[in-house]
Amino acid sequence: MKLNLDLAAAALAPWQPRSLYAHSPALTLSRFEAFSPFSSPRHGCLYLLTSDEYNSLPPSWANAGCSFIVADAIESARPGMPALSLEAPCEPQELVSVLLDTWARLDAWAEEVLRAIAAGAPLQEVFDIIARAFANPLMLSDSALLFVLTAGSLPAGFQDRFWTPTMETGVCPVERYSETWRHVSSDGYLRKRACLVKDRETGRHYIYRNLVDNDGMHGMFELVDINAPFTDADIALVEYVADLLMLAVHRRTYQELSNMASDPLYSLLAGRPVSELALRKGLEKREWDVQDAYYVCFAMNSVDTLGRGVSKRARLSLTADVALIYPSKPGNADFATETERYEMGRHVQQQLERNFPRSCVFSTNIGCVMVVREKDHPFAEMRDSFVRKALEADDPIELLVGISSVRTDFRKLSAARSQAERAVAWAETEHGGMLGHSRACFYDDVFCLDLADRLGIEKDANWLVPESVAQLAAKDAEESTEYVATLRAYLEHGCNVNRAADALFVHRNTLAYRIKRIKAIAGIDLERFDGAGDDLLRIWLACRLLKDIQRP
Repeated sequence: MKLNLDLAAAALAPWQPRSLYAHSPALTLSRFEAFSPFSSPRHGCLYLLTSDEYNSLPPSWANAGCSFIVADAIESARPGMPALSLEAPCEPQELVSVLLDTWARLDAWAEEVLRAIAAGAPLQEVFDIIARAFANPLMLSDSALLFVLTAGSLPAGFQDRFWTPTMETGVCPVERYSETWRHVSSDGYLRKRACLVKDRETGRHYIYRNLVDNDGMHGMFELVDINAPFTDADIALVEYVADLLMLAVHRRTYQELSNMASDPLYSLLAGRPVSELALRKGLEKREWDVQDAYYVCFAMNSVDTLGRGVSKRARLSLTADVALIYPSKPGNADFATETERYEMGRHVQQQLERNFPRSCVFSTNIGCVMVVREKDHPFAEMRDSFVRKALEADDPIELLVGISSVRTDFRKLSAARSQAERAVAWAETEHGGMLGHSRACFYDDVFCLDLADRLGIEKDANWLVPESVAQLAAKDAEESTEYVATLRAYLEHGCNVNRAADALFVHRNTLAYRIKRIKAIAGIDLERFDGAGDDLLRIWLACRLLKDIQRP
């Protein structure tokens, strides 16, 4: 789950935090970073820094969607830079440890709540898990304000003019509630935000939150400050809990949401931070290890592509269990129809799970993302099954698939997903081919094309090509030789003469002759790399760009 400055302040209470920001229950912080000279503003990031560093931030950091913890006292926050100032002396490393532990604990708590909801656990069990995040007890009632249950620690001999009669009779004292709520809000029964209420008669404080949506009021839960004073962190957690409880209200939808939102791999694919503990536990459940190599596939039904059957007026929504078409009807955005014809999301997911049984498949609003462990489905075998061929009109294409490079760091899952999604764009070009009945493309095959696209290179790549390679390209154009292709093949095959010769379908002696000619023409000595004159990576990249983008 995400954090906000109020939750951070609660975690850092021993250091006397002072709030220099407008309080909001919204959880907007998705990552944490110890500030360094190389840091740049990132939306949703919480930075730990000193007062000197904070006061020296350039104007570009203002209103950038990030927040700050200042490890020493400051008088006021800078405009657009919400901050938490720590008044007591502190060690930065200790602050980092406390914040990361808090994040991991809340992540594990949210995951446990979602798993209980998804498993159809009794409401009391779900509410008991929710109560662990609060110092004070919680009470839940239904839409008629009839008592349902309590959770958390109630001290012995507890008496309260609201809670006690509710627990004794099973009915909330509506008159007393109404009298108190009226002093706070005119829409007490309808408001969708957490509300802090003080009972003028006893001085006690309550936080209540209605479970309300467009269908009406489904219930209410509240807390009383019997064990500890409320903080702004309680308000933030109450809002988050309300969202979780609404999952239980809408039984049809919480299954796929809980399965995905509680999965660390899904969070990493979405670019959200995950604690080391949560990642390890998530991988252990799949009998995977953090050291395992993996790759990511992005698949979409072939009719999802532009001009292939799905109306531009419809938005395809893929979930873990079913695909829905939401027609664009003004004033009726919640209307949905489920038909056999448009059950595309389920079809794609079932195909992937059938062909890759030990993989992890998630659905998005445009397709399915699959994380494949390399030892379960070797990348080399997929490569061997791939047949590069031009797209023909009568090809029986079921799916369009993009495949990332092989990686070993699960924290880079979002980058692998990006590679797979970008590879799909090239699947129907000459760079793609057939993988069974699917049209596929490997990102490694279009790396230079993707690089050129990201750099905005359309036709002219001469500014990236060193003079030595340009001389070889000119020679090829004049004499119909293949020096650039030879140089590229030699480098791509690890400077191994036999493998490069096989790839070029020439004798090794022919390759040796070309290598000597390359040195004579361009000064690139492939037998003594220290005298090559240009960095070999730049030379190889230039050869790939000349092959994929242009021919001078």
